[in-house]
Amino acid sequence: MLLSVALRRSQAELQAHQRWLSSFVIASRATSRTHAPPASQRERLSAWQQQSRHYAYHVPKHVRRRQRQERDAERHPQPSSGSPDELQLEQALAQAITDVNVKDVISIFSQMQDYRALHRSATWRICQCLHEAFRRQWKAPATEAKRQDMDEMVAFAENIVAHIRKGNLAPDCRAHLHLLGFFKGSGAFGSGVAFWHWLENQDDDYVNKDVYGVAIDLLAKNGNPLSELEELYERALERFPGQFNAYYLAPNSILPDREAPTTIPGIPMILLQGILSARLLRGDSKSAYLALDTALRLYPTETPSRFFDAFVEERPLAEAFSVYAIACRAGNPPSYEQMRRLLTEMRGNADLRSPNGYVSALRQMLLTTYLFVGGGGQLTGNLLNELAIAITKTLFDIFARYSVTPGIGAFNSFIVNVAGFGESKHLIEVALENAASIK
Repeated sequence: MLLSVALRRSQAELQAHQRWLSSFVIASRATSRTHAPPASQRERLSAWQQQSRHYAYHVPKHVRRRQRQERDAERHPQPSSGSPDELQLEQALAQAITDVNVKDVISIFSQMQDYRALHRSATWRICQCLHEAFRRQWKAPATEAKRQDMDEMVAFAENIVAHIRKGNLAPDCRAHLHLLGFFKGSGAFGSGVAFWHWLENQDDDYVNKDVYGVAIDLLAKNGNPLSELEELYERALERFPGQFNAYYLAPNSILPDREAPTTIPGIPMILLQGILSARLLRGDSKSAYLALDTALRLYPTETPSRFFDAFVEERPLAEAFSVYAIACRAGNPPSYEQMRRLLTEMRGNADLRSPNGYVSALRQMLLTTYLFVGGGGQLTGNLLNELAIAITKTLFDIFARYSVTPGIGAFNSFIVNVAGFGESKHLIEVALENAASIK
């Protein structure tokens, strides 16, 4: 009797263990199907999107639930329970942010009474709007009105920082990233540096590895020594180690498979870009090239264009063009502004003492444009205008150097074949001005 009871107990325990093992295997297979998309789908996703799918393996379930709730709340923010006037102001603020109307954002923000009632994502959306408005304003011609608008935006950014430090606005690393980037771009280095020194002493709700990267770039533009920036870079890797970030960002790191796309989650590329820019600004080009090599080793076809822009801005023309060609061949051409910078420098640095020098300069300019378009850059009317103006000015310089006056037919041909087909009024005006100058 006792033996049969013991056998039944053992059998029940064995069946329970089998059920547990079966459910574990089924759950593991479901997890692998959920977090490992098929190869065809994986090719369509960028490496940055693929990285975000690995968090489920090391983040507790309750944390993931809270993060999911926060993301849902950001997508569909609920109005606060304030007065009707406050609700109306919040709706107007949301519309102004959508329209990137920074003047209305500043005006509405100043009318609010209780900033704590704003949704958690409001700080980020306001700072994102401010940063985008600055980028658009920066491209406008320099005028007194532009200077006043810039001063107003800087004052508004400093006001936001004051509210964040007082606790009136909820912390958001994305907002802090935009604020530091705005202070760097606008030249308000003092305000940005002071804000960063306060941020670094706060908890992880205020800073992350990306904020460290932008801070390093800001401090480099401010003139801080490279040794201090390298120490800050190391502190960032120690504070946010991730999954061996310090190893994978090292120049001598080894990837499991160089032929396969990188699937290592959470590699801080913004942090790497920040120290790369700092090294270039301080003349340590060797270490900067090692950082670029690391980025290309990790993401050969998806390295952000900001990595290449820094070399175009800071290095000599020969080096800048080589890096530019690498970026284009990888399918990530630098920005249109950097491409224009190269065209201008090529014409200015060309050897114009012989016809071969002129022809070589024109070939380089055409090759630069060809690489830009072949790498995925968009061919725009402004780009063709710049190229046509540069070519015609170079040809006119050849005429002037050899005391040969181009006939009126040359200008007519240019107006009809280039400006006419390109529907560019600006090119017609340039041709008429040049034609009038030789009379």
